[in-house]
Amino acid sequence: MKYEKVFNDNNFDFLIGYSFEKKQTRNIYIRGQDYASADLEYLNSASTFVDPSAGALDQGIRSFFGKANYNYANKYLIGFSARMDASTNFGSNNKNGFFPSASAAWRLSEEDFIKNNMPGITQLKLRASYGLLGNDNIPPFQYAALYGTGTYNSSPAIYPNNMPNPNLKWETTAQADIGVDISLHDRFTIGVDLYNKLTKDLLLSRPLPPTTGFSSIVENIGEMENKGIEVTAQYFVLN
Repeated sequence: MKYEKVFNDNNFDFLIGYSFEKKQTRNIYIRGQDYASADLEYLNSASTFVDPSAGALDQGIRSFFGKANYNYANKYLIGFSARMDASTNFGSNNKNGFFPSASAAWRLSEEDFIKNNMPGITQLKLRASYGLLGNDNIPPFQYAALYGTGTYNSSPAIYPNNMPNPNLKWETTAQADIGVDISLHDRFTIGVDLYNKLTKDLLLSRPLPPTTGFSSIVENIGEMENKGIEVTAQYFVLN
């Protein structure tokens, strides 16, 4: 749902929404051999069935989100957004993740002291932003104990498939950015960004000793930081 309101030089717009994604996977595999004739090609004609297997997987993510923007005379711009995501990849104690963000910008090129004294500057904008992003990209249901089936001493058997981690939670990335955009005579543009990106609670697979009976476990391990300066430049050739 979206709402917009304009009065005098004040411009508002609001957006709220809901989304739901569901993924269903079904698979079955079976191989037949020992056919009575080479002309027979369907499974029901096989004498022996080898490695039959079947599986089912349901997973999804549910999201509530909202956004609010305000600008005054196309000079001063402020924006806020937030989303609440719930993923089936995490248990009930950490299923939800909240990811807000905020931004602000000042278009100095719309100010009279720039327009009247520096007509060659067609765009000059200072901007800053900060926000959180979430990541749930791991194999499904690693928070729970999973089991497989097989045989043991020629008898049916059930065995544990993984080392569960009920405390798994969203990997989060916080990014701060300060930048400036400049355009001269609508032909030459340059953008400079100073950024800092910090990712916490990285979702990684940690090796386990063989005595545990498992090769690894998925955990929230450590953090990673990227920071630097990014510069972009463009020149438009006019005929």
